[in-house]
Amino acid sequence: KQLELEGSFGEAEKHYGSAGDWLAAVNMYRTNDMWDEALQAAKFLGGTDASKRVAYAYALHLGINSGGPRALSKMGLLDQAIEYATETGAFDHAFELARDETANPNAIAGVHLKYAMFLEDEDRLAEAEDEFLKAKKPKEAIDMYIHQQSWDDAIRIANQYDPTSTPDVCIAQAQTFVDKRNFHSAEELFIRGGKPQMALEMYREEEMWEDALKVAEVYAPHLYKDVELAYGCADSKHRGSKSDQLNKGQSMEKSGQLEKAIDSYLSASSETISNHDDLEDVWMNAIRVAQMMSSQRHKTVVGDVASKLAKIGKHERAAELLYEAKEVIKAVNVAMSGECWRKAQELAETEEGESLGLPKKVGNALKSSLIKKEDADKLIGIGQAEAAMDVLAKNGEWNTLWDIAKRNNNNNISSGALIDFTVKRVKDLLKKGGLRDIEEAVYTLSKYGEAPDFDNCSGLYRDIVHAVIGLSKEQEEFVDYTLIVNLLKKAMYNASLKLNSKKNETKKKEGSGESSTIDTKKSSSDFTKLFMAVHYTSVMCTCAAHGLYELSAKSSISLLRYAGTIVPADKAFFIAGHWCRESNHTNLAFMLLNRYVDLIEAIEDGDASNIDNSDFDDERCIVSLNTDNIASASSQQEQQQYITNEEYREETRDWVLSTCMEANIGKDFIPHINDVEGTIYEGLFESLSSQSLCIVTGFPLRGDEAILSLETGEMFGENCGEGIKANRREWNTFVSKTKVCPWNGNASRPR
Repeated sequence: KQLELEGSFGEAEKHYGSAGDWLAAVNMYRTNDMWDEALQAAKFLGGTDASKRVAYAYALHLGINSGGPRALSKMGLLDQAIEYATETGAFDHAFELARDETANPNAIAGVHLKYAMFLEDEDRLAEAEDEFLKAKKPKEAIDMYIHQQSWDDAIRIANQYDPTSTPDVCIAQAQTFVDKRNFHSAEELFIRGGKPQMALEMYREEEMWEDALKVAEVYAPHLYKDVELAYGCADSKHRGSKSDQLNKGQSMEKSGQLEKAIDSYLSASSETISNHDDLEDVWMNAIRVAQMMSSQRHKTVVGDVASKLAKIGKHERAAELLYEAKEVIKAVNVAMSGECWRKAQELAETEEGESLGLPKKVGNALKSSLIKKEDADKLIGIGQAEAAMDVLAKNGEWNTLWDIAKRNNNNNISSGALIDFTVKRVKDLLKKGGLRDIEEAVYTLSKYGEAPDFDNCSGLYRDIVHAVIGLSKEQEEFVDYTLIVNLLKKAMYNASLKLNSKKNETKKKEGSGESSTIDTKKSSSDFTKLFMAVHYTSVMCTCAAHGLYELSAKSSISLLRYAGTIVPADKAFFIAGHWCRESNHTNLAFMLLNRYVDLIEAIEDGDASNIDNSDFDDERCIVSLNTDNIASASSQQEQQQYITNEEYREETRDWVLSTCMEANIGKDFIPHINDVEGTIYEGLFESLSSQSLCIVTGFPLRGDEAILSLETGEMFGENCGEGIKANRREWNTFVSKTKVCPWNGNASRPR
């Protein structure tokens, strides 16, 4: 701007150009009436469009009728000015510039053409037509009217100004008639347009062969044979169509050939009639004709049609026809074969179906079908919860299975079935053998349904007890071991009630002279051992959790009865020694842990022959009585040790060695049986036959102790006398801390 004010126009132009502002440079020159420089600046800084714009402005400056066109012509810019005028819609100026004698002779036609296109866009068709004609462009006027489908105007212009375009107009109009499916009007226009082959193609696509032949015969004789050949091929392809089949059958009916008419209708197939509804219509005519004949013939034809309908997937319609023909069983069967279950049930539940027992048949078939498809949801929907659970169990969808059992609240699910599912799941989990599998097995056994009978599931109880009792110390610490043992005990307690009930039934039968197939004595004995091992483990863990270490020590000593048979030998001696140590029975702890060290060395060597049993040589000692089982179990090298951590085992060895050196460790560790009464050692000896065992600790109950009778326990008679009893003091100690009964787990209080 500063340079412009100073008159340094050239320098100012450079700066305007650098800034991309060509218009400012042009305006600078225009203001100073320097048009040559303005035109040159527009050309070099703004390009062609800018040049046209400035040229047009220059023409206006000079005056359209006052030499402007001539000046632009000399500069070679007149065409650009005209073009800019048309582009901006200034057609009056464009015409004035184009009419100048210095303008290009063709310029005026170009302005008329652009003006015509402008008018067409404005929908001023008559004016546009006039401009197209002035531009000597009748073809463009014709195209305009074709686009507008103004056929009369298009033909008028074509006939008057461009006869060669007349066929194009006819063809374009013919296509619109084809779209409207007005084929004969289209044909007429195709012929007028000199394109009979297009009429032929139209008729061929529509399979209007008679019309095609007529056109070929008159307007394209050289194509007649081709059309005739195509017609023949199409006819052979469609011969046997619905109309053909119907015509043929009806012709036979009229001549009285009813059997042949039926055969004709029945001969229709999906190979000749692809539409199944049309096929059904043809076959139904066979039934209609058969009705005019004997009832037997009618029934036979219905059977044939039903069979054909079933083959094309119309089972429901087939069933309806058979039912109408009094073929109820066949109707139901065909509905079931097509899995049209609602129709099958509807027909089965009719009076005729009920009398034939068909509802049950349909129900069983539906159930079997859904089981085969493993469709548990639909099985539940028809009230087959157990079958649905079978499917879920097969697929391992146990969470869903238990949810179904819970939602049904045991409705439609027998207790026996739920027990079977529980047993299967527990067995599968125990077979896997992982820690979490064992944990889930216990939860499953205790949570779902009734406890399985021991008589039928003795192996399951044995396996789950051995799995739980046989866990290593590290595994016990990884789960809530006390909870797992208590849940297992709860399940087994419930099973004990059932076994006790069976025992009573057996006694009644024996008393009445009836025979029993159940050996309840053996069942009770086997189950008792498993249950009591779990029971004392439960008491031991629960007491330990509540700081009752003296009771833990006593119950763990009672577990030595099952060492090597139910409780791994090394575990039995370790936990008994550990809890004796925790309750300051150091002498007995030393003796038991010393035996533990001997056992783990025997396990490592696979040889228990070197174990010294002199510490337990009393014939009434439970360790002495169980020596063979302990030795046998300890001789198996593959046996998992209870303490898997070597450092922990070494710590126990070190304690045994250091304790051995202490002066206060007695020379004779176990008192004589006559001297153990009232001591911790009492639990190491078998009780007298007249003595019952305390259900809390497993220790013998003496006559001078306050004894608490809890409930009848005939199945435990060999150890519990007439019923379940406990040392009142130890019972109350346990219940005061835990608030539950140590025997059945129910809420309780001191007595």
